[in-house]
Amino acid sequence: MCVHFDLYFLNAKKIRIIIISCILLSYGTTVFAKGPNLTGSMKKFQLTPITKNSMDETGNFNWKNTKGETQSLANFKGRIVLLNFWATWCLPCIKELPSMERLQTKFKKDDFTIIAISLDRGGKSVAARLLKRLKLNKLMLYTDKENKSAQKLGVKFMPTTFIFDRESRKLGKLQGGIEWDSKDAEALIKYFINNPTYANIKKNK
Repeated sequence: MCVHFDLYFLNAKKIRIIIISCILLSYGTTVFAKGPNLTGSMKKFQLTPITKNSMDETGNFNWKNTKGETQSLANFKGRIVLLNFWATWCLPCIKELPSMERLQTKFKKDDFTIIAISLDRGGKSVAARLLKRLKLNKLMLYTDKENKSAQKLGVKFMPTTFIFDRESRKLGKLQGGIEWDSKDAEALIKYFINNPTYANIKKNK
C-alpha cells in the first residue's frame, strides 16, 4: 500500500512521480505473489528465478541405473522429478530416504517420480546394501560414483535435492535433510503437478 501524502502541498510533477511509484509497487507485488506457498520445512526450498538463462538449463547430465544403463532427465520427461543426491556415509541422507519412498507412493507414477542418486565410490553394491537394510524396495537405485552429475549441478552439501518440472526445467533446490512426506512437501509437489506452466517465460507482446 502506498504511503498517504497531503497532495495539496505537492506540485504536479511530484504527484505524477508518486502515482507512478504506487503503480509499479502494486505491479511488483502482484508478480512476486505468484508461485508456490513455501511453508514449514519447505521454507528452505530455494526457488529458481524464472529467467530465460535459468530456464534454458534442461539437465545436461547423467547417471546409471542398476543395469549400468545411462540415464538422464530426458528419460523422465513428462513427470515432475525430485532428484536427490545421497551417500551411505551421510547420516542426514540415510534419515530422509524412507520419507522419500513414502512420498513416492502418494502420487501417480505418470505425474511424479523420485530419482535418488548414490554418490558412493563403491557404486551399486554399497548403496544397494543400505537400501536393503532400510527395507526400501519401492525407491529405485541410481548411482554416480564419479560424482559428475552432482558437480554439474553445483552440489556443495549432502544431501541436496532438486525438483524439475515436466520439461526438465530446474524449479529449485533444498540443501539438507527433511521429512519429504510432510504435508508441506506434498503440497509443493502438488503445486508443480497442477501448474505445469509455472516456469514458462512470458513473451513480450
